[in-house]
Amino acid sequence: LISASLGTAVYQPNNLEARYNMALATLTEAFSEMNAGDIEAHGFGHLIGSVYRIPHGIACGLALPHAMEHNIVVSPDKLAAIAEAMGVDTTGLNRRDAAQAAVEAVRSLIVDVGLPTTLKEVGVRHEDLPKLAEQAVTIPWIKVMFSYAIRDMTKELALQFLEEIYGEEYPLVT
Repeated sequence: LISASLGTAVYQPNNLEARYNMALATLTEAFSEMNAGDIEAHGFGHLIGSVYRIPHGIACGLALPHAMEHNIVVSPDKLAAIAEAMGVDTTGLNRRDAAQAAVEAVRSLIVDVGLPTTLKEVGVRHEDLPKLAEQAVTIPWIKVMFSYAIRDMTKELALQFLEEIYGEEYPLVT
């Protein structure tokens, strides 16, 4: 629903059907993410957004492909299903490659709608990353979010996520 509606909602803001579909997709995602264990992007979205006053959707979008990539090892079937739902042809791909195709499809969507792809782009300073990693595991409401994650969120893992989000720019999609 998101991959089919986001571009239209961004580039045709008066398209009520696309906006309705995005609202429905957001609600559905909120209900499902804690049950599915795929909470890392949302947790980092809240952390980054609250500290740097970045809109929630943008902050989550910065973290989402990285969280997906980290979860390929533990959730390849879920991620492969996301690729298929986004219209990616996964014929002939093993589950891990199909899962990676989902990550790339999400990255393409982020670039297509003009969202930033790095923490650097939204004004986060590299020297702030260790403090953010510490906050990820000590701020109670962020800690609770990460308690629903597939893997235990440690300060070291949080710093690894943040380092990846900080500087990895996606290639332009043509």
